[in-house]
Amino acid sequence: MLKMLNVFFTCTGFINRHVIKLLVGVICFSAWFGYYYPGVGQRLQPFSPACLFVMLYPMMIGLEFGELRQALAKLKVITLAIGVNFTISPLLAYFLAKTFLNAYPDFAVGLILIGTVPCAGMVITWTGMSRGSIPVALLVTTFR
Repeated sequence: MLKMLNVFFTCTGFINRHVIKLLVGVICFSAWFGYYYPGVGQRLQPFSPACLFVMLYPMMIGLEFGELRQALAKLKVITLAIGVNFTISPLLAYFLAKTFLNAYPDFAVGLILIGTVPCAGMVITWTGMSRGSIPVALLVTTFR
């Protein structure tokens, strides 16, 4: 059992040191794999919630409710983040779509939807990996 724990902590240390390289590699591999084997994605879709849990849980285990209360006092940061999310992001997506995707209306609609709909999946994880304030990120994600 002790040997398994050592292997586990060695692997997690490697992942922490090389997370960006691994992430880029996984994204490239996923794009390649999805291009050549498009039907596999539908069979993997039921595993999405479990994968999200594995990515988000490590950021949440050290979080205390008192920290959330303290983060709630940072109203300016939360208001600014929500304002950017609902004004600047959709406008930027719209102008990018108009500028670069005018001839492709389906892609333009997709870009505008991505820019308009707030994303919460990895925001907390990226905040934790960049040593940001997880309680503030959690509150901003919740209020969106």
